[in-house]
Amino acid sequence: MGRFYTGDIKGKFWFGIQESNDISNLIDLNYIPELFWKICNCQANPLTTNYCDKCFSSNKEHMNKVIEEDEYNNGLMYYEQSVVTYEIDKELYYNELNSNMNKLKLKIPAIILNKFDDIQDNDDILDAFSGVFDDIVKVLNTIKNTDDINLLYALVARYTIGFQIQYYLKNHDHCTIYCEC
Repeated sequence: MGRFYTGDIKGKFWFGIQESNDISNLIDLNYIPELFWKICNCQANPLTTNYCDKCFSSNKEHMNKVIEEDEYNNGLMYYEQSVVTYEIDKELYYNELNSNMNKLKLKIPAIILNKFDDIQDNDDILDAFSGVFDDIVKVLNTIKNTDDINLLYALVARYTIGFQIQYYLKNHDHCTIYCEC
């Protein structure tokens, strides 16, 4: 159970702590909702066409099929998947990401930041399931004397995903992330 993110980086959002659009707290970038045409399930872009022109010869043909299959319940020919996508361009967002990561460092205890500093600079960072962040979570779970432990967990979760994006963008011009909702 849980919500995962995949693409150029991989991991799992922290349950009850981190929202699927948490990346928008690191950079001023809105996610792209994943839209699909009803009936055929092809990826949809309703801004460019009002039906799936790959599977149907007209809007009327597609709409009739949607109505026939009783899929027209909200008046739309498409539906939104439970996934949001971030397309992060290094040239546009890397400096902002670095700036916001530095701001987060001011709010996270040094004992946790030191564990991030101990992480070897290699591609294990890109996969949160590799165990590379385990020591950070262990230290975080020992902290008791804070006014708002949930806020600290949220900041560390955000810093972790930012750390992964930052690492990826050091070596690439673009980072794509698919986030389950």
